[in-house]
Amino acid sequence: MLSPAVPALEDMAKKYGKTAAQVAINWLISQKNVVTLSKSSSIEHLEENLGAIGWKLDAEDIEKLRKAFPNQQAKPENLPLR
Repeated sequence: MLSPAVPALEDMAKKYGKTAAQVAINWLISQKNVVTLSKSSSIEHLEENLGAIGWKLDAEDIEKLRKAFPNQQAKPENLPLR
């Protein structure tokens, strides 16, 4: 059975003319205190990953993804960096 998050990513990919991976990466890099690491095993994969930058998700879409991925844990603003 597919997670409800998968259709949410697919719908947004169509809306923005991006891939689901690009939407996911864009969503992650738009969040405060989140570091996003992505793997690139080929030039094509690198180019796809780079398609996640230079545009923004609408605030309502960011919230939809937060609801689709509910197991995120908020971290305090004053979390020390080590």
